[in-house]
Amino acid sequence: MIFDALGETEIDVIYDAMSSLPEQQGSKIEADFRQINEMACEGGVRVLIEEAESVFHKLSVSTTLGAMKKPLRKSFLDISQ
Repeated sequence: MIFDALGETEIDVIYDAMSSLPEQQGSKIEADFRQINEMACEGGVRVLIEEAESVFHKLSVSTTLGAMKKPLRKSFLDISQ
């Protein structure tokens, strides 16, 4: 699924996809979305940047995240790789 192609209010396709998953898998994704939402503020984004740019990950994300306007979009940063 290409999330960037969806508008802000186009949630039906995501809801339908999640509804078709086994309950355990859907619950895991819902928990992930809740954690992401909790980081969607100035302080949360600051923590994401500090973690990404730490000695553990050594990623340069300040410029990329700085160009994004919405904190929720910034909070989807994945530094697990």
